[in-house]
Amino acid sequence: MTTGVGETVLGAEPAGARRSLWLRRLLGALVVAAWAAWAVPSWMSSLQEVKAHEVASDVRSGRVTGFQAVENVRPQTMDFSALGSAWYADVPGADSTGRPTDVPPRQLVYTLDGSTRTRWAPELYVGMPDGPEIFTALVDSGTRPYTPETFPSNRDWAAFPALFVVLMWVAGLVALPPTRGTRPFWVLSATVGMGLGFVAYAVAELWWPRTSAPTEPGPDGEDVEHRLRWFHGLGVAVVGGLVVAGLRAVIT
Repeated sequence: MTTGVGETVLGAEPAGARRSLWLRRLLGALVVAAWAAWAVPSWMSSLQEVKAHEVASDVRSGRVTGFQAVENVRPQTMDFSALGSAWYADVPGADSTGRPTDVPPRQLVYTLDGSTRTRWAPELYVGMPDGPEIFTALVDSGTRPYTPETFPSNRDWAAFPALFVVLMWVAGLVALPPTRGTRPFWVLSATVGMGLGFVAYAVAELWWPRTSAPTEPGPDGEDVEHRLRWFHGLGVAVVGGLVVAGLRAVIT
């Protein structure tokens, strides 16, 4: 900004640039907030894997509030591409005690009083150690199999904030010029699991964009703008995928 002949105030920004920065930051904040609105219920809806001895301990405690014998469980813990569905399972036919009538019981999902997440026993031992058979023990403790009304909710509404994140990411990537990485870089980075690639874009490009991109000498001697390229994005996708796989194993 010039205040007089030959007088310039360093660091001053045009009003349009300030409005653009605040627009970016507002969009970035909305993306992160929507991601959190997806992440929290998605984790709460995900299955907590337990061992057979933990199932026996929970049944003996009398805190089991409902259960269901299941097959072919497909856990999708914090899977952003699944949108609202935290897990899937096949439910075989069962008698009044919840014991499957068509196949031997192999897996069990159940809820525990005072616990947020549904528990899942992927390797179910029908005979409880030093105790009665598990379905008899569940019924004797007053626990009933799930009904359609009491079956654990997947909180499918979490698909809406996830969809909002994707739409805002697309809008920002198309309408706002990226400052830290090229568009191919951010497209590849977005493949990192749990939606963390979208969060990285919101923070780096929308909340803290560069006011000017650094340059480096090009082959013809001219300065070339330096930003993260597609091959950087490929590396981020590979490394990020490994990190997310480890993180998902920890929180399961």
